[in-house]
Amino acid sequence: MKKLLPVAGLLFTSISHLLGAYSNGSCNMPKNCPPKCPPKEPAPLNCDCPPPAGVINDCMPCVITPSAGPRVADGVDMFVTADFIYWTIRDDGLGYATSGWRNGASDPARGSVKHPNFKFKPGFKVGLGVNLGHDGWDTVAEYTWLYTGNMSNSTSQTFATSTLASTQTPGNDLDIDDAISSASSTYNVHFNNIDWELGRNFFVSRYLKIRPHFGLKGAWYTKRFNTTDVVDPDGVGLNAYSVNQHINFWGIGARTGFDTAWHFTKSFSIVGDVALSALWSQFKAHRKDSNYATDGTVATEVLFNTQNSFHSLKPVLELFLGLRWDTWFSDDDFHVGIEAGWEEQVWFNQNQFYGIYEQGSHGDMFAQGFTFKVRFDF
Repeated sequence: MKKLLPVAGLLFTSISHLLGAYSNGSCNMPKNCPPKCPPKEPAPLNCDCPPPAGVINDCMPCVITPSAGPRVADGVDMFVTADFIYWTIRDDGLGYATSGWRNGASDPARGSVKHPNFKFKPGFKVGLGVNLGHDGWDTVAEYTWLYTGNMSNSTSQTFATSTLASTQTPGNDLDIDDAISSASSTYNVHFNNIDWELGRNFFVSRYLKIRPHFGLKGAWYTKRFNTTDVVDPDGVGLNAYSVNQHINFWGIGARTGFDTAWHFTKSFSIVGDVALSALWSQFKAHRKDSNYATDGTVATEVLFNTQNSFHSLKPVLELFLGLRWDTWFSDDDFHVGIEAGWEEQVWFNQNQFYGIYEQGSHGDMFAQGFTFKVRFDF
């Protein structure tokens, strides 16, 4: 029994040494191992940490999710971003006229629903971020601006056996027997958005990075949709019926998501981002309907004028897929990242233009298009 005491003592000493090393958050690495990665590594893929997925060796420090930066070697740990966006914004449910109504003895030709002439328009994003000293976290705020300008569209009667009908004017004001000779629409959006987030970018394998984040989203916009129908009541003369609508919106709420980067070289990666928000929102929807003679013989007559103001909780979904290139220069004191891709946003239940016979949401609002981003760390 006494012969076993030295063995038991040696075993106890070894176990105590290992537990102490792990409790201090580091491994007992041999002296002949290469140096550890520095705490601020400008290019995480330059060093040997982390090893390939599933490989553990004696020279690897005990870091479960090593920080992926990007960070510079000697700087103020700040970065700025600038984006050029070329997006289109549009709403569901904005058909303003339809052809295909019977006009005479013959069956009408197949018609179609006319929508506003949605177009792609340029805008921008600007952001400011800070790499925090705590555990590789960072925080960033970004502002988005986009104005579509007036996007106009018009249509007229094209078939001798069919006529146009309005989808915006109430049926008891325009008789279907009164031929609508033409219809037009104008749509525009002045969009503003601010996102603030706190996140941490880290490796989950040698070539895969993920950055979960959470924060706040605030948005406000003005949206206008105007239509005009020209009618011929009983062949007496041309009258015009106009519907002018606009929405003032603001919303604020929690936002969360994650960004990913799949590296296939040190500098190039495929990026995919997703975020989800819930905005406590206010809508102020105003509608004004007017009737007037196109020849000016009859003064404008206001037929309907109201405002629908209410609060609601609305979700927003954001998606991005693109390609990124990263580089460091001047002894790794500066970093530049460039990425380009396709961005999509779904603003649920945002078509709150007021309908006389039906209230509530008439569809979603979408924003999508090309995004080109430049990031500079210093």
